[in-house]
Amino acid sequence: MDSAATLVNPAPPTSYFLTSTNTKNATIYARPGIPLYTITNDGKQTMVNDHRTPGRIVAIFHQREFLPDTISFPERNGSAPIKVQKWLRKSKLADGT
Repeated sequence: MDSAATLVNPAPPTSYFLTSTNTKNATIYARPGIPLYTITNDGKQTMVNDHRTPGRIVAIFHQREFLPDTISFPERNGSAPIKVQKWLRKSKLADGT
């Protein structure tokens, strides 16, 4: 049995649009006129709301002065906050950077 290699062009990357250059208060669109997420900041926390499911909060970033910043995901782990340093870990790539 012979096999043949099939080359398939990958799908083009999705472009996202922001309503503002300030990422602390912006709406993210995949296509103009159809909002995906809204990012709001009140000075102490940044919330990411899902427009496709009204009232759904995707993530809350808690900015704290003396203690480490945390992030919580209301639909996971009972909304328990995770330290940002633990959630975003530094790693080295194969080229050493």
